[in-house]
Amino acid sequence: MPGGRISHWVRNMSIWRHYANYFPVKLVKTEDLDPERNYMFVCHPHGVMVGSHVANFGTEGTGFSQLFPGLTPHILTLEDLFRHPFKRELLLAMGYGAATTTSMKWYLTHPGRGHVLALIVGGVLESFDTIPNTMRLTLNNRFGFVKLALEHGDWSTSEDSIIRKFQLWMNRVVGYTIPHFYGRGLFGFPGILPYRVPITTVVGKPMDVPLIPEPSREQIAEYHRKYIQCLREFILRILQGSL
Repeated sequence: MPGGRISHWVRNMSIWRHYANYFPVKLVKTEDLDPERNYMFVCHPHGVMVGSHVANFGTEGTGFSQLFPGLTPHILTLEDLFRHPFKRELLLAMGYGAATTTSMKWYLTHPGRGHVLALIVGGVLESFDTIPNTMRLTLNNRFGFVKLALEHGDWSTSEDSIIRKFQLWMNRVVGYTIPHFYGRGLFGFPGILPYRVPITTVVGKPMDVPLIPEPSREQIAEYHRKYIQCLREFILRILQGSL
């Protein structure tokens, strides 16, 4: 679903600030971004419900427009979600787009600049590996986002558990699955509400890539390696407190 019908009124509804403050979610900028360019925000990790990505890029709950003036974020999600009445209209109003090649190419080639594609490359498979105090990314075999960038350059259960096998089967059949999760409830009882744990999203320095209309496998693999190296260095800087 390319384009969308973004409603700034919807994105600025006060409920989103309450949502972000619940955890709270914080968005940190480390570099100024040129609004005359398009960007791909490769988001890690997926988590159970992608809650922080919704707060940061699907709403103004953490003040995206104040941090990155002139840029318009678009969270890319499953195309099937746009087949649900009412939910479809809400997603479009929030600036969502379908995580399909056609949709992403539309954003990157549409007249005008300042588009930000927030792509959670680990997808549903990465949500299975949401483990407290651990970051396991589904990344080594994800090359599509690198190819796209070059073409337009400028929780968790045991992996052998019955639940995990069911999740994988459901993902193969219908394209998505329901993560296994638990949370807090009212009056100290267990429930399904998320735990109130601070979540910080850090947007790092852009990685420039050349314009290669028809990149080879070797070129895609090269820039995939470069991205992983940059990501490792960036995470290390965060852990060391230098950001």
